[in-house]
Order: sequence, then C-alpha cells, then structure tokens
Amino acid sequence: MKWLALFLMLSSFHCLAQNDSIPSISFGPMVIGENRIPLQASDFIIRTNGDLPVEANLQEETLQWIRYNKTLLLPRMKIVLKVPKESAARLHVIYGGKTLLFQQDKDFSFISFYFSLFDPSPISIFRQGKLASTLRLDSRNRKSAEQERTLIDYSCAPYGLNITGINNEFFSAGCLSTHQGNFGDETSTLEVLWISPDLELAGNPPAPYVINMKAGIPAQIEVEDKKGEIRTLTISANFPHRFHRLKTALGFGPYIYQSFESKIEGKRTYAFPIMLYGNLTLAPSSSIRFFDAFIYNKSNFNNAGAYFAYDLGSALDNRFKIIPLLGLQAISFRQADGGKSYSSLLYPQGFEFVYSHAFGLKNYSLVYGMFISTASSEPYKNLWIRFGRKVFGELNYISWKKNGHYA
Repeated sequence: MKWLALFLMLSSFHCLAQNDSIPSISFGPMVIGENRIPLQASDFIIRTNGDLPVEANLQEETLQWIRYNKTLLLPRMKIVLKVPKESAARLHVIYGGKTLLFQQDKDFSFISFYFSLFDPSPISIFRQGKLASTLRLDSRNRKSAEQERTLIDYSCAPYGLNITGINNEFFSAGCLSTHQGNFGDETSTLEVLWISPDLELAGNPPAPYVINMKAGIPAQIEVEDKKGEIRTLTISANFPHRFHRLKTALGFGPYIYQSFESKIEGKRTYAFPIMLYGNLTLAPSSSIRFFDAFIYNKSNFNNAGAYFAYDLGSALDNRFKIIPLLGLQAISFRQADGGKSYSSLLYPQGFEFVYSHAFGLKNYSLVYGMFISTASSEPYKNLWIRFGRKVFGELNYISWKKNGHYA
C-alpha cells in the first residue's frame, strides 16, 4: 500500500575560544547559546574603586552566550586584569563564588577569566587578605531600539511572557515550567529567571533573580536603575493553572491512494483520512506517543501505533533534538465490496529530528521523522515532514506490503 498525503493538523489540549598568551580560567561546563544581541566590548565601561591600580580589558573576540539553569541566556567575555608588579602570591580575586589567583610576568601581575556581562556582581581583588580594589561593569548609553537590548528567551515563547517597565536597558529573561501535586492532577508554576546589569534590587542581592509565578497572577518588582531612579517592572505570562500531561492533535486532508496485487498496478485515487495523535508527558524529556490513521475510499485502511519517545541528544542551543521512537503498530486493510482483508502487528522503529522555533519563528517547529520495519518479510515505511505550531501542515508517505499485496 502506498499513500502520499498533505493534510492539516489541528492541535488541542486535554487532561493534561580565542587562543591567548595569558592563561585563563573558566567556570565548569557550559551550554553555548545563540548570539541573540550583538554585543561589543565598547558597550561596557569597567569602573574600579580602591588603592590598587588595575588595568582591565574585555576581549571582544571571546564573546559567548551561555545558558544558566538550561533557560537563561547570559553573555560573557574574557577579562584580563593587570596590576603593578608585585608578588602574585599576595593577591587573589573573588568572583562568581570562586577564589582566583594571579600570576606574575616580567612587568606586571595578571589574571584572565570569563566575566559575565549581565551580572551586576563586582570583582573583588584582595591583597594579603584585605580588600584592595573592586571592579564593576556599567553599560554605555546608546541610541538603539529596545529589542536590541532586551532578550526574552525562546523558553518563554509558549507562555507569552510580557515585561513592562524596561527602558532600553540590557535585560535577559528565561522560563522553566514546573508542576506539583499528584500525577494527573498537578498545578503549574512558571519559574522566570531574569538578570540585568542596569537594573538592581534594593540591597544588591546576588543575581539572577527568580520569580515562581502562579497562573493568572502578574508579578511586580521594584528596581533601581543606574541613574538611581526607582521603577516598577511588571511581569506577566499566560499558562494554564492545571498542568496538562496529555496533548492531542486531529488531522485531515487528501491522500494520493494506491493499492495493487503483485505487479498489477492499481488506480491512483484520492482519499481523505482522519488522523489522531496523542502525547502523554512522563518527564520533561520523555513521553508516550500514540497515533491512529483511518482511510476510507470504498476499501478501508487503519494504522495505529504506540511509542516511547525520549530526547537522545540536542544541538544548536537545544533547539535541534533527536528523538527515538520505540514501540509497535497495528495495521489492517480491507478491499472494497467484501474483498480480501489483511492485518498485521508490526514493530517498525523510528525517530524524529525536531528543529524548534524554526527560522527564528517562535513556537514553530520543523520536524522530519520516519519509521522503518524490522521485518524483511513485511516491508513498511512511514516518512513525514511537518511544519507549524498549534495548526501545522504535514507531508506524509506510507508504503506497506503484505502477502504480495501492496498499498
């Protein structure tokens, strides 16, 4: 049996590094993210305070965007600190919860490490245990559109995160959906992480800042900008109170349909299938998926399957995923006017390649997937390409052979 289909899916929800001559230090494994805002070293000013003269330089060519807690995108560059020649053993830096040590060159003592451009936390330099100097990063004012400085990560796109009160400051926000309660009867919480080098909370607590949002309740935060003015940020999001584990999709559209015995070609015709898809979330990276495809055009065909799916690997800042599909399918076919009927229980295994937020379109996905039969005596192929979000189009090809009958 062979089918080529183009149909529309309607979704619904139910129940549910640059080489350096100076050694450098990095803080553990990082997930490299997209360069979402074009940053330059000249966008920032390093201000020093203390009795130890410090020369500080950001190395623009080392810019990286890294992910914090899998959601928040943060930019960082290597910073090189140089101080007048003295015993390096007397000096150390405290930054990012770590103690970093200087080295001594012929003319100066130096240190190099990655420095977060959006973290307002200072760099502290100590001499023989006493604070000698501090360094803080300020952003320069420049004429630019707000979207060039404000980054709301793709992880927030499904929830329509909206932030008011930002006035052309550097700002980054990311989202993580969590849930609590008994399985199947859980409430949702949206964890919003945000950070800004230009906006601080009273008392300068360590960033990033976290808001655990309940459905339907916006958050208001009082912040202070670099001019010392007090402002209120309002953060709102759109997500259901109840956590929906089960998602379903209904599809319809024309198939180019053909069936034949052995080498006797059957006439190609059009058929209009009904497609049902379901996805039961078990954990953030695993689910049970099922589908059923029913076609009637004098003869009738039904193809149903259930699969365990899990995220095997990811790339491109977690927007490209490989998802194996492990399970089974039941296929049945009955010829028109009470003719022959065929049925099988098959174990074709498959996978999907998923490109989320494809081509920069938020919440749109481009998916390529296929099933291949594990039984040579009963060949079966199922390939599909899908693009869209809640409403999406899919191009699908299916072929099956049983006892000399092709369809």
